Amino acid sequence: MYIFFLFEGCDLFSEDDAHLLPDNLHPNGECYEVMGRRAAEKILPILLKLLS
Repeated sequence: MYIFFLFEGCDLFSEDDAHLLPDNLHPNGECYEVMGRRAAEKILPILLKLLS
C-alpha cells in the first residue's frame, strides 16, 4: 500500500514566517522545525486512523 501526502505550500509556510529565512530565501533550523510540525499535524491523524 502506498500513501501520498500533498501539501499546499501555504499550509507549511506563510508570510508570517518570513523572519525564519535569514537570507530571504532559505529556511533556518527553526523554520524546518515549524514546517515539520505543521506537516506532522496534518499527516499523523490520517496515519493513526489508517492504523486503527
